[in-house]
Amino acid sequence: MRTVVPLALAFTPFVLKAVADTLKKHAIFNSSLDEVANEVILKEYVHLGIAVDTDQGLMVPVIRDVDKKSMFDLAKELESLAAKARDDPDFWSVVGLTELRIYLAIADHKLASELDTVLREFDDLYTRVSAPSEWSSVLDQLRFVLPKYAARATTAEKKAVERLTTHLQGRARTAAGPR
Repeated sequence: MRTVVPLALAFTPFVLKAVADTLKKHAIFNSSLDEVANEVILKEYVHLGIAVDTDQGLMVPVIRDVDKKSMFDLAKELESLAAKARDDPDFWSVVGLTELRIYLAIADHKLASELDTVLREFDDLYTRVSAPSEWSSVLDQLRFVLPKYAARATTAEKKAVERLTTHLQGRARTAAGPR
């Protein structure tokens, strides 16, 4: 008896293996730069990200040690990761998309017009994840950008920054309890 893998999954593991083999042969492309030590660090592993289209946008789950896995194991892992990315994405993947919306709105000076959508997306995520550390981190990250933007923004944009900041402060406090 033979195992039949759907064609949609059968092609991708071959591509993953080809990329992994290429990265092993040309290690400089599987490296990172340590700017402090001024060194190139050659990785002894091959981890590859695969873009998955979800209702929240593209997610990129990572398959670890591609070079050490069989085609069948890669196909199973791809199917599992794609299902998880679609059905149960992690907090940072989802919040990152909303943060990207904020950054694009700031770049276009349109935070005020995007704000209701941003708040709705944050509220939806909050119903699924209300952990204090996550929401405090979101607020902390935006505190690096929002004050600088508000300092040079129109009145409407400044009000949008204030409303967004107040909303996130409330979420971080609610998640953490009274402060």
